[in-house]
Amino acid sequence: MSEPLKSHRSFLGMALSVAGIACALVGPFLTIGISIELTGLILGGLGYYRGSQKEDGLGQVLALVAIVLCVIALFVSGLTGAPQ
Repeated sequence: MSEPLKSHRSFLGMALSVAGIACALVGPFLTIGISIELTGLILGGLGYYRGSQKEDGLGQVLALVAIVLCVIALFVSGLTGAPQ
């Protein structure tokens, strides 16, 4: 595989991971936060997949941070939400 394509995949993985981190940080402050956090989990997973294809350590770490932050944000949203 050509080098520009590999770097494109690496950049895409990191961009997906950063978007997942953004969803995790914004989610608890929105009324539809759980939907945003689930989207962040998906983006983090896709970022990890792209990072593992390229064997990009930074992309994988960013994706794992996104996933962990989204899980924490889901628990925070669940604890602070009104009982139904």
